[in-house]
Amino acid sequence: MKLIGILLIVLVCFLVRPPGFEPGSPAWQADVLDQARLRPLFTGLRMVSDSKILTTLVKLKVNGLSEFSIKGISNKLIHLARYADLDDPESVKRHIAFKKAKASYKDSLVKAYDYYVKLNSLSWIRPRYNAKKGLPRPPTTEQVKQLIASATRKYAPIFRFMSETGPSPIEVSIMTEKNFDFERNTVFIEGRKGHLDRYVPMSQELSALMKTFFSKHKRFPGLLRLERKYRDIRNELAEKTRDDRIRDVRLYDLRHYFGTMTYNKTKDILYVKDLMGHSKIETTLIYTKLVNFKTDEWVSKVAKTIEEACSLVEAGFEYVTEMEGVKIFRKRK
Repeated sequence: MKLIGILLIVLVCFLVRPPGFEPGSPAWQADVLDQARLRPLFTGLRMVSDSKILTTLVKLKVNGLSEFSIKGISNKLIHLARYADLDDPESVKRHIAFKKAKASYKDSLVKAYDYYVKLNSLSWIRPRYNAKKGLPRPPTTEQVKQLIASATRKYAPIFRFMSETGPSPIEVSIMTEKNFDFERNTVFIEGRKGHLDRYVPMSQELSALMKTFFSKHKRFPGLLRLERKYRDIRNELAEKTRDDRIRDVRLYDLRHYFGTMTYNKTKDILYVKDLMGHSKIETTLIYTKLVNFKTDEWVSKVAKTIEEACSLVEAGFEYVTEMEGVKIFRKRK
């Protein structure tokens, strides 16, 4: 009987909502976040003073914004709340204007706060910060080999996969074995952050490596764990080799390495665009500036007939010019 009484009390506590749990209250919002499995994204929030931030983030989740994007917005709103009054746009603008930071970071603060303004019925004249977009700095082949060699048995295949197929870290983090076609040696990359969905070929060796990986692991690590583990491996390598340049190699730079190497091998910008999942050719053209043409070596062939010219084109040669009645073609070694 005593046990039954305890169970009844627990059941009543579960079914009856306590005071202050009405829809829209901080307690209700917290419950919504728990149900959405978003609690880790908001651990920096103070429930009383940051309740409006919490409400904003819930609305963003309801509107379909990804957890990755919400995490970034959450961090930036928490930062702004420490130094400015979020309900006073001029206060926020002053803090951003006088903050010692790059224009790109200031622009990210503006974008995050703009969500808050719109979802809390505020108004402001949005400041403009033109971030200078520099060239990517892909790692060298030697650096990529060092990173893979120094990684653990679990992460070495992941780093190699990223350097040979070019997905972004967030695209890797949502992949499972279902994305891979080991018979055709291809992988389906679901585009994120403006990238398009695409199929990317894999070498037979890489395909076999990934098949072995998934026989031990169900999926790739989540984004935060993947990035944290990469930084640990990279920094340990930099310390071991006493090469501080390695500390500048980001996980995302493995994608830039793939784009640069693919263009270097093929010189086919449209092919690179498709493999990278770019929606605009202008984005892909940046890789043409990263290739050193001076070190290229060529194989030259001549064609006297249409049949010979067609055969050379099918073999990957490109037309250069015509001299003394013959057409000259070339292909990189």
